[in-house]
Amino acid sequence: ANLFRSLGVGEGDVVAMILPNCTEAVLTLLGGSVAGIVNPINPLLEPEQIGAILRETKAKVVVTLKPFPKTDVAQKAHEAVRHAPNVHTILEVDLNR
Repeated sequence: ANLFRSLGVGEGDVVAMILPNCTEAVLTLLGGSVAGIVNPINPLLEPEQIGAILRETKAKVVVTLKPFPKTDVAQKAHEAVRHAPNVHTILEVDLNR
């Protein structure tokens, strides 16, 4: 929650989460819901669809994966953010650690 607050997320602000099922997804849900509103987005959607959701929800922050073998989640998220000028921060989760 403190990280999201330090990024300017407050009550009513949206943190979008484009993650598979992992520990970091749970932590994002918990911390994000304390700081604002969490919007989980299915990582199987196309970048244009994700971008539309990011715009409609006015998400400020996106939490997604760092590039990871055999998945295109990071690439989709970064492409989607190009369609959503309201997003000011992308946080990347490293599943290799």
